[in-house]
Amino acid sequence: MRHGESGIPWRGHDSAAKGRHWAVPRSFPGGDAVPEGVIVALDYLDSIGRVYWPTRRGGASLASSATSKTWKASMPRNVIADIAPVTPQSKERMGYATQKPLGLLERLIEASSNPGDVVFDPFWGCETTLEAAHRLGRRWIGIDVAIHAIKRVVSVRLHDRCGLEENTDFAIAGVPETL
Repeated sequence: MRHGESGIPWRGHDSAAKGRHWAVPRSFPGGDAVPEGVIVALDYLDSIGRVYWPTRRGGASLASSATSKTWKASMPRNVIADIAPVTPQSKERMGYATQKPLGLLERLIEASSNPGDVVFDPFWGCETTLEAAHRLGRRWIGIDVAIHAIKRVVSVRLHDRCGLEENTDFAIAGVPETL
């Protein structure tokens, strides 16, 4: 909204300056009714711990639990900003342009599977998915067409980093023997 109560600054945060406005729910599922009026509602939500105040980058957002004002464990986000990207200087760097951080894969696997489940990565590349699955107690299957990925990365990821032994803890099948 360009005008009105939802576009005015609240407690030092000006959402309109960022092209946004305050969006306040009418109620929370199974919870409290929210009072009428944007500023009154924001004050109320903050008083019961439903406003998340990040320590970086300013701004406030609604938290999905009344646990505390800094609670964020299950706040779904469309941008994950708390996991550092893999840079050329990263110790986990394996030389793949599209390599994902181990922490990101661990978060995704933990959120979408249970210990003992099978995680399948059809394009394993540098095997970040397989390492993350192994660390979280998941079984895994990986496929890749690049022989260098299979040989080099198995050595670094599975043997050196996870302590797994080929033909004891895992098996490699389908590697071409000849041209």
